[in-house]
Amino acid sequence: MALMAFKRVARARISRALSGVPPAALPSIDPRLFSSPTLSPGFDWASVPPNSLERLGDAVYTLKVRSLLFWPPRRPGDYAQRCVHLARAETQSAGLKSMSAAGFPFTAEEARWLQRGRNSARLPPARLRPFAHIYRDAGALECLVGFLFLTDTERLDVVLAHFFAAVEPAVGAGAGTVRGL
Repeated sequence: MALMAFKRVARARISRALSGVPPAALPSIDPRLFSSPTLSPGFDWASVPPNSLERLGDAVYTLKVRSLLFWPPRRPGDYAQRCVHLARAETQSAGLKSMSAAGFPFTAEEARWLQRGRNSARLPPARLRPFAHIYRDAGALECLVGFLFLTDTERLDVVLAHFFAAVEPAVGAGAGTVRGL
């Protein structure tokens, strides 16, 4: 009830604030911000730092996980716990190893980006050094996800569907459906 009143007051304040502003003075939003990125065919991928793709891949991966777990509804704590579980470096490493062991057909370009992502991983803090291979694998997966997001979203969906099936069959069974994967 209080939330509805807050929204009503906020809408009224916004409309009052904008009532005297000419439309040309309002900031315009570039529609390209909401579309998939496209790059020119001759783009030099060798110049892209793998850690940049890892950061992008991390965001895309998290969004895909949240989209996958969106339905059926869960208690907020359960939803958050499942999202964190699937986003952990250990889970990403295990899924990537399962896919490789099962003989998932990565293309030569994908294998190259997995290797570049693995090699670009920084050394973790001293207490985590025994697990450095896990963080390298997670970085490799995120690098690949970032690369595929920019180049081939259909292939990204295929790779992630197999990844989620390898990590958690109950989750992977729904991958590739209406939920956004």
